[in-house]
Amino acid sequence: MQTNPVGMTNGYRAPRTASAANDRADLLDAMVEHRNYLNRVAFSILRHAEDAEDAVQAAYLSAWTGWASFRQQSSLKTWLTTIVMNKALTEVRKRRQTCLSMDADPLLMADAEWQLSVGQVTPEQHVIREQSVRRLQERMARLPQPTRTIVMLRFGQDLSLEEVALSSGTTRSSVNWHLSRGCKALRKSVARRRMLI
Repeated sequence: MQTNPVGMTNGYRAPRTASAANDRADLLDAMVEHRNYLNRVAFSILRHAEDAEDAVQAAYLSAWTGWASFRQQSSLKTWLTTIVMNKALTEVRKRRQTCLSMDADPLLMADAEWQLSVGQVTPEQHVIREQSVRRLQERMARLPQPTRTIVMLRFGQDLSLEEVALSSGTTRSSVNWHLSRGCKALRKSVARRRMLI
């Protein structure tokens, strides 16, 4: 077999090894060459095409910025696969935390409780709940615009994560990030208020 100058052997490109990976051009080539494979790896973990694409993009950014940390003990494909898997698994952990924190957050559950108990409250309870709703609206108004909109669509309009992503023109992983950020800010606001009381 003859090898041409660009590493092709009779039309077949030999797999890249760490010793051949000596500059970022090799990294870019590996990213292009293994993109479909890396998307499949991310999808097998996340089970959502857009989230898988986001995980691969985040992995590419990490690989590019962390190029100096590549120890050349494995192929670029193996290194990129490891980064993609870590990004996808991090997203899975974030989803679990988001789901748990949404269920446990009394502010986010207040609206549902309010709807269940309308007509079964005393005037005092009604005033207290109105004040709680007003404080929640004030706290919501302090959230940055994309986060506020996404939190309102999810909890105010009771849309699914996919519906929020479509309505806001963003990805599901971005929706999860904004929801996590918004809930965290609202919890901090409640904690500060409780400390003042």
